[in-house]
Amino acid sequence: MLRLDSHIIYSIDRDDVFCYIIPIIQSSEEYELVIKQETLVDKVVDRILEAAKNGDFIIGKKLPIHEELQTMFGVSRNTIREALQRLESIGVVTIRQGNGTYLNDINIKRSLDKLTPILKLNNTDLSSLIVARKTLEVQTAQDAALCATEEDIREFEYYLNEMKACTNDVQKYTQLDMKFHLAVARSSGNAILYKFFEVISDLMHAQQEAVINSSTMVEVSRHYHTGLIEAIKARDPNKAASIMAEHIDNVYHRLSDGIE
Repeated sequence: MLRLDSHIIYSIDRDDVFCYIIPIIQSSEEYELVIKQETLVDKVVDRILEAAKNGDFIIGKKLPIHEELQTMFGVSRNTIREALQRLESIGVVTIRQGNGTYLNDINIKRSLDKLTPILKLNNTDLSSLIVARKTLEVQTAQDAALCATEEDIREFEYYLNEMKACTNDVQKYTQLDMKFHLAVARSSGNAILYKFFEVISDLMHAQQEAVINSSTMVEVSRHYHTGLIEAIKARDPNKAASIMAEHIDNVYHRLSDGIE
């Protein structure tokens, strides 16, 4: 099965190993695949995947710290960081700020990735994506108000502060915004909803960039994020759900205005 992510295709075989990372060249008629020369990052990605397959790294458990991975693979810290970021982008690991990197359940992710071809969207499909997003996020926000730990809340606040520091960088802001929403979903304690949210999160990046295109929208986004954190801190599930619903509705109306 092939999964398209921006200009990279990830090949996933039946043994749950991502076999190749291949760039795509777009012609006027079709995409052509060419083999990319293996880099140090590619090698580290492959070795981590192999270790996960062999059971050397345990699903749901923290991977060794960067220094240990450096020694294990004989590469620099930057190489380890880039390899882990690449693995996070395809759902193999989750990087929790200040708490390490955790191995995800690759089997579940692989199964859910079968939804990706169905979800290749054009503008007319975006409303369906937002409805799905609202259904997931209202529930996870409500659950987060009941289940989020103090550590989870610190993670929310970290992403909020980082977003405040990069309001002029739309791409970085969007990435942090998505990490914030993923962190809320993860803190809900519902692994299935979180996995579904991971699947649609890739599609939501472009949607978010289309919405977060002005300082006004950054302020609106920050308003909802701050309110959501306060509702979760107050252990008020109804308030958290209400804020999230209003937030997603605002995204929908903003996006509708932009494509009409």
